[in-house]
Amino acid sequence: MSVGSLSAGRLAGVIDSGRARARGDPAATVITVALVSLTVLAAILRFTRLAHQGFWFDEANTAADLRYAPGKMLGLLPQNETTPPLFYCVAWVWARILGFGEFALRSLPALSGVATVPVMYLATARLVSRRAGIVAAALTACNPFLVWYSQEFRPYMPMVLLAAASLLAFAQARERPTRGTLIAWAVICSLALADHYYALLVVVPEAVWLLADHRRRHGTPVAHLGGVEPVALPAPSVELDAELEDALRSLSAQDREALLLVAWEDLTPTAAAASLGISAAAFRVRLHRARRRLVYELENGPRRHALENCQPSLEQL
Repeated sequence: MSVGSLSAGRLAGVIDSGRARARGDPAATVITVALVSLTVLAAILRFTRLAHQGFWFDEANTAADLRYAPGKMLGLLPQNETTPPLFYCVAWVWARILGFGEFALRSLPALSGVATVPVMYLATARLVSRRAGIVAAALTACNPFLVWYSQEFRPYMPMVLLAAASLLAFAQARERPTRGTLIAWAVICSLALADHYYALLVVVPEAVWLLADHRRRHGTPVAHLGGVEPVALPAPSVELDAELEDALRSLSAQDREALLLVAWEDLTPTAAAASLGISAAAFRVRLHRARRRLVYELENGPRRHALENCQPSLEQL
């Protein structure tokens, strides 16, 4: 598909908007402070009185299993546990470093619970928005069940951390479905399943969604903007066009899609989101990142002079 009728003015507007957003957003500082504060709060809630009570039955069995050699421990797991071995392998090393006391062993799930807060923020921010990410981080930090299981020496909180990480990898794979992002998602999902079988409740829906996205992407013409045929900009008296051609070609198909739906098809974010089958908020996040990547491509390498020539060239139209 050719983009010969692309409006240079519209695309320049997209670039200028991306530059303005890339220079710095005051809200980003507020978001960062809020996220750090929530992470600290999560640490306080999870580490306070961590060793106040002794091990209960299941914790004591887990701690006892760790005292054996690795081979014997793994041989006993099918008899004593109904969960996969990853947590016990990590905990075995953890106990050799910090010891077998309540605080030392429970610090492993406690740290997993703290780390889940920023990971959940990143995943939600990619899928929805930064504001939704802060809400998700706050709920993760203060959820009584998550605080409880962060203070229990069992594989549950490491599974929650890996499930949150799989959600983040899922968001990245949806945004940029490259071999690298898909492999990263698969590896994290494998680790989550190796920690606890309940991770299936997260992994299976993500896998189904990615497969559905793959079918839609390869079955809908709009998903192939710049993909089936090379992006070919015309060469009128606008010096920017050649630079835009290079910059657009360097972007992923998903980034080109978001930019062209707005700059070429002249769709609103809501209409573009509807055509892609995603929420308007998710499309705005995708468009924001596509703008930033386009600006980066134009400001670096052989395209670094494109933005300087943008306004003089547009005045000739």
